[in-house]
Amino acid sequence: MARQVGKRGKRDALDVRAPRQTRGDRGDTLLEILLAVVIIGAIFSAFFVAISTSTSASTAHRNFVTADTLLRDYAEAAKAAARADCPTSTTYTTTTTTPPTGFTVANGTGFVSGSGVCPASASSVQEAEFTATLPGGTTRTLQIDVRTP
Repeated sequence: MARQVGKRGKRDALDVRAPRQTRGDRGDTLLEILLAVVIIGAIFSAFFVAISTSTSASTAHRNFVTADTLLRDYAEAAKAAARADCPTSTTYTTTTTTPPTGFTVANGTGFVSGSGVCPASASSVQEAEFTATLPGGTTRTLQIDVRTP
């Protein structure tokens, strides 16, 4: 029994045309691919923005915490110096650590020529002010009251 190759016979065996595509076999269009690439790019852009924002916020927060720590150290040093020097003198001198790179601390109210001014009497209070400057130029200020023991 002879085997039939196709309806047209032997010609089908030599036909090199691609078979007809059915609805489920269609490929993606250029528009669909471009839309997918744009959506993926938007998602990665959002992640990049979120990470860079959190990094800069973390740096700013770290600088504020460092400035607050410096101000508290200077305030504690001023109080300790006032307790030690004010009973016998009208001024006190603070000794503190060197601020980290980019930070500066300056004395304000209550200081004359770098020395703190002692309160006039044991029952009075002298205000002292310290200002820390952060690497970005932002300033933080701390005011304390110095009492003579």
